[in-house]
Amino acid sequence: MENESEGEDRGGRRLRQCLIWLFCLGFLLSGYAAFAGQGPLVKSYEVEMSVYNACTQARTQIEAGAYDKARAVLLTASASDPTSYSATVHTYLARCYKGTKELAKAAEEAQTALTFDPQNQQAMYLLATTCNEMGQYDRAIKLLNQLQKMTTDANFAEQVKRTVREITVYKSVKLAEKSIKANNYAEARPFLEQAAALDPTDFSGPIHCNLAFVLERTGQPEKAIEEANKSLKFNAKDKTTVYCLGIAYQDIGKFDEAITWLRKYMTLETDPERRSKAETLIQELDDDRVKLDPAANAKPDYLSQLRANNAVNQWPQEMMPLKVYIADNKDVPGYKPLFKQFTIRALNTWCDISGKKLSYKIVDDKKSADMKVTWTHDPLPMEESGRQRQKAGLTKTSLDENTQKINHASVRIRTVNGFEPNKLITDGEAASVSMHEIGHAMGIGHSTCCSDIMYFGSSSKQTGFPSKRDKATIAALYKEYPVVSFASPTATIPTDTKIKYLPPPAFQPPVPSNLEKLPPPMFMPPPAKAIDEKLAPPVFVPPPLKKSSPNTIVAPPTFRPPPK
Repeated sequence: MENESEGEDRGGRRLRQCLIWLFCLGFLLSGYAAFAGQGPLVKSYEVEMSVYNACTQARTQIEAGAYDKARAVLLTASASDPTSYSATVHTYLARCYKGTKELAKAAEEAQTALTFDPQNQQAMYLLATTCNEMGQYDRAIKLLNQLQKMTTDANFAEQVKRTVREITVYKSVKLAEKSIKANNYAEARPFLEQAAALDPTDFSGPIHCNLAFVLERTGQPEKAIEEANKSLKFNAKDKTTVYCLGIAYQDIGKFDEAITWLRKYMTLETDPERRSKAETLIQELDDDRVKLDPAANAKPDYLSQLRANNAVNQWPQEMMPLKVYIADNKDVPGYKPLFKQFTIRALNTWCDISGKKLSYKIVDDKKSADMKVTWTHDPLPMEESGRQRQKAGLTKTSLDENTQKINHASVRIRTVNGFEPNKLITDGEAASVSMHEIGHAMGIGHSTCCSDIMYFGSSSKQTGFPSKRDKATIAALYKEYPVVSFASPTATIPTDTKIKYLPPPAFQPPVPSNLEKLPPPMFMPPPAKAIDEKLAPPVFVPPPLKKSSPNTIVAPPTFRPPPK
């Protein structure tokens, strides 16, 4: 009997142990199911089921475009946070706000979803696309890089990688576009070079076209030609690129090549006004070809060339200091008081580089002035080669009959673009034209070298200041004059004034367009699992067996037979 009782005790212990193991196994299995499904179950089954139903209802409404209805349902469900479905609730809310173009709220909800589930690919994708639309390109790129590492879909990972490149390019292009619109061409260049380094992309053609444009405008036409040719490899019939090639060849004095490309541009351009401007420019370049003199351009100055063409004169020494009247043409459209300061700086510059042989003083009496400088809105035509050509500035000098030296000079500078009557000249153009026209007023004619400020044509290789050859020419012209000492007036140009010196506007027409309108990169759909994932309903886990104390499980009674 004793052995039988001990066997029964062992059987009871085994039964109790089995019950304990079964309870633990059930607890672990329910926890695993929660972990593998919707996260830890932190709410009651009723709450979980309510939120689950809200998600399935909102999903149907989102797919139907009923974002407001879906949002109302989801906001109610979010009040139960945290639940197993919190990440889904806030991901769906992000989709709602994105659908109604409330991007800041969409980003906030997507970020909240990621706090509940950092591996939620749909939330990460939504946040990346929203950041991109908000112009937060760096953040979008960072999120997409995370998504690429996270996904197990090789095709999708490759699509994400390509999109990262396109956003990087697009970011650079938008920054370049902003700089170009502000005429900050030097600032735009590195952005475009960064974008071009990622070739090939869907934007490669326009990128190289715009890079050619900014290089031409910053005095690097040779490099502009290289970039334009790269652009044509992506789109051989891009009229903006073809036009830019023509202007770049004009900049370096290769008029035959310039005419060739401008004629091709005319075959691509459909706008009558632009075609007319291009035709005018072609005619002017054709006329100007005879002026080119490469041999003379190799000399340190061009004084002998000017004398051979009867294009140089001197002011008499006894007239120093010259009496200069500079008008305040406040009533002229486009005029700025700053333009007067540009004229003063030009006068100071030419007097200084003459070897300090020239001097002047500003007078208020227009009639007694030796030199008059005025600004006008009216056209400034000049007949050349039997045709009327519009000028950005025009200087006339009169000579004394006896001495054949200058006794008066009149300078007029136009405040509007010669090819765009409704477009005012920029500060840089005003400064460049002033420097060029004051050079004429001091007695110097046109140079045939494109980098000289006194060049007869337009070239981005000019800096807005006299070149070495310009300096050497005026110094040689007045070398027999004695040095004069005078207190030159101060050009009060604000130190924060940013001036990009540009060629005179009347020498070339404006570019057809500043920057191609590039569409933003098209985002690929998120991976199928992230969009089509079916929400699993909450698993009902029966409550654990009753406990007699927090740490003791009450075992069922053990049957003991009565003693014999």
